[in-house]
Amino acid sequence: MISSLTPPLVLTLLLLAVLPAFGIFDCCRRHTDKKFKVSQVGMFVDYYHQDSSGVCDIDAIVFTVISRPCNKPQRIDLCADPEQNWVKNMISAMKKQTKKSKKRQERKRQKQCKRTKKI
Repeated sequence: MISSLTPPLVLTLLLLAVLPAFGIFDCCRRHTDKKFKVSQVGMFVDYYHQDSSGVCDIDAIVFTVISRPCNKPQRIDLCADPEQNWVKNMISAMKKQTKKSKKRQERKRQKQCKRTKKI
């Protein structure tokens, strides 16, 4: 019984050891130097915590940010130091955001895009 379980277990462990070398896991390698203000919370869509105890080397808060909202919006992952005050403030602001306020910010962004297209 033990010998029949050994090959799959060995293969699994081998894959877990090799996959990070091929970049399969998308980890932050460094934190951004840029600091964002809470007033920019409308750009921030989501976030999650990257833990250094797993496959990744550093602890980070990974924010999903919308860049260029008027010209083909792109979602970018922004890696931030969880110990920085601006990061803690941004997470707090994002938690306070309601669905209504997110929709309001999206409408505001669309209006700004329409104004810039007319100019």
